[in-house]
Amino acid sequence: MDQERDLSDNQPEIEIVEGLTFGQGAHVAIDGKHFKRCQFSNCTLVYGGGNVALIDCDIDRASVSLALTGSAATTVRFLMDLGYSDLSTLFRFDDGYAH
Repeated sequence: MDQERDLSDNQPEIEIVEGLTFGQGAHVAIDGKHFKRCQFSNCTLVYGGGNVALIDCDIDRASVSLALTGSAATTVRFLMDLGYSDLSTLFRFDDGYAH
């Protein structure tokens, strides 16, 4: 019984972000957040590999970019090493790693 533990205690807390507008060149850290009914335009979503959700959000794909850091950047680099080289055109890496 002592060896049993509640795994939910080890889960990072999720921040709920609702009804906000992001733009004007903002860098929006999205790890650990669930965005609901938010608007994204002319901004950069910064993703490091954590839990994230975009629920009923309006995203202007023509003006929103994705910057990868940490585990997310490492995963994409690994996929590129496996031969998925066209992935590099989709992402910008913000980790100081030379590509």
